[in-house]
This record gives sequence, structure tokens and C-alpha cells, in this order.
Amino acid sequence: MDRRAYRTIYHLRLALNMFWCALLLWPFETMPRETISGFLGRNYANGRFACFARFVDWIHPHESDHCMATAVLEAKSREALYPEPENACYRSSLSNT
Repeated sequence: MDRRAYRTIYHLRLALNMFWCALLLWPFETMPRETISGFLGRNYANGRFACFARFVDWIHPHESDHCMATAVLEAKSREALYPEPENACYRSSLSNT
């Protein structure tokens, strides 16, 4: 398979991950452009869904603390894509990391 096919498969997998996160986890206040790993990492930082986050970290042995790393990267990308107004009262739970 050529490089373009791998890139297409990766983007489809990422889009489906975001879709399933938004569809299945909407009652738990998902963020825009959030994957399941990012959602679990963000909530693990707040003390929720710890067992699920540890399981996802376990199935990603190439990256220790996969969920937290993904949550931090997704928070940074949201800050770049959706800048908050100066007087916003909402702050991301990972904005200080």
C-alpha cells in the first residue's frame, strides 16, 4: 500500500473516533474535535473514568500515558482553532498544562 492510502486510512480512523466520541459520550460534555482517548485523558485529570483511561493506556504500549498526552494535544489544538474571547468565563480543565 502506498503512503497516500495509509494517510487516508489514518484520517478515516481519526474521523470515526471523533464521531463515536461525540455520539456515545455526548452526555458527558465532549469537546469539539475530541477523540475517545482525549476525552478519557481530560476526565482522568478530573478524577473520572480512570479505569477506562488506564485500559486505553495499556492497549497503547508505544506511548506511556497515552490518554493524558492526547488530551493535552487536543486542548492545544482547540486553543489554536477556537480562541476564547478575553472575557470568557469558561476555561478548559487542561489549559494550564
